[in-house]
Amino acid sequence: FNHQAAGATDCQACHTRPANHFSGQCSQCHSTNAWKPANFNHSFPLNHGDANGQCSKCHPNDPPKWTCYTCHDQNKLVQKHNDEGIGNIDGRCLECHANGDKGDD
Repeated sequence: FNHQAAGATDCQACHTRPANHFSGQCSQCHSTNAWKPANFNHSFPLNHGDANGQCSKCHPNDPPKWTCYTCHDQNKLVQKHNDEGIGNIDGRCLECHANGDKGDD
């Protein structure tokens, strides 16, 4: 089926969104040539912790917003960083831990 020739731009007019799938425009990740593989630019390792590529491990809500505190205890992290002389870490994890590793800097 040639979606472009048919002028099909609204995927959900003909297709049903899969269960437990994030909202948003399908074309952000998928193409009309093939549903799989989906392509997207993910800036954080998909295998961080025990995520193993399961989106919902880090993104339990829709829309897919996330925070490190989904899995990591905020009070413990703040205290640990304060003990090391590093303050004001809220919302700034990726500045030092871009790859999700303890040793990142």
